[in-house]
Amino acid sequence: MWQLPIIDEHKNDMKALVADLKNIGGSGNGGSAKGAAFVENFVEPGIAWAHLDIAGIGDSQGHLPYCAPKGASGLVIRTLVDYLKTNNVEIKIVLVAPEIPGNTGSIGRTCVALDLELILIKPLAFDISEKPSGVRDLIIGST
Repeated sequence: MWQLPIIDEHKNDMKALVADLKNIGGSGNGGSAKGAAFVENFVEPGIAWAHLDIAGIGDSQGHLPYCAPKGASGLVIRTLVDYLKTNNVEIKIVLVAPEIPGNTGSIGRTCVALDLELILIKPLAFDISEKPSGVRDLIIGST
């Protein structure tokens, strides 16, 4: 993993004529770094953050033995979690008022695969009466 630079050219490319900011640059160069330049506008100084450009490998990577044959690969998430665990960073996944059961289930299965704690903050838009199979820690709380 390496840090891409956010240079003045990318920041300037986010300036708009009729708005404070635009979310797409004028040239086709530096897409990942420009994405980071855009996100940087919304992060308070001193907050650690990352922009993960997953478009290139987010789709099926079924040719790899550790990825499902179809669907999203999750490679960037696996890489991020591995990096954080290697650097002894505690990781908790928190969903606030989740609304889509399928997405919540996918995130839950990812937590199982990566041995992460999943925290669901009420209200939930669906019923979950028991901890799903394989989930190490599931905490359901209120805001």
